[in-house]
Amino acid sequence: MGTVVIAFNLTMLILQFFLYKKIELKFHLVNLLLQIPVFFFFGILVDVFMFLTKNFNPDRYLIEFATLIVGSLLIALSIALQATANVTMLSCDAFVKVLAEKINKKLGPVKIIYDIILVASAACIALIFSHGTEIKGIREGTVIGAIIIGPLVQMMFPYCAFLNRWILKAARN
Repeated sequence: MGTVVIAFNLTMLILQFFLYKKIELKFHLVNLLLQIPVFFFFGILVDVFMFLTKNFNPDRYLIEFATLIVGSLLIALSIALQATANVTMLSCDAFVKVLAEKINKKLGPVKIIYDIILVASAACIALIFSHGTEIKGIREGTVIGAIIIGPLVQMMFPYCAFLNRWILKAARN
């Protein structure tokens, strides 16, 4: 799974190159290149944490749902913090951020559309490889996660504004 995460983020990194104009690319090149070690490390962490949580199989639907909500909150918080602080992000999140800036839309709604397209693509791929018989790995939690993370990111932005003040204060000193 970590290898798939790395390959997907590499694809999103390459797509970011097409979103920037040549003159902008020079300004953003260091940030783009810094995404490479970030997504390699993240891909490794995916495999490590999948191994560590392989025996986590909640037997109650409420625990599964609570895990989904906590995970979605953590993902949204990390995206909001990274976007506010303007630091190197995972390429998939950076792609959404750059795309939102290019089309002059808020990050939250663009994130929802992006996530829904990913889920729909995964469902189509599953149907193709199962010859139209089943969709494995996508259930209601996947769809809920795709729908709620974008609005959660947008909700958390005002609470992350303190970072801008803190970063500006640190830059002055």
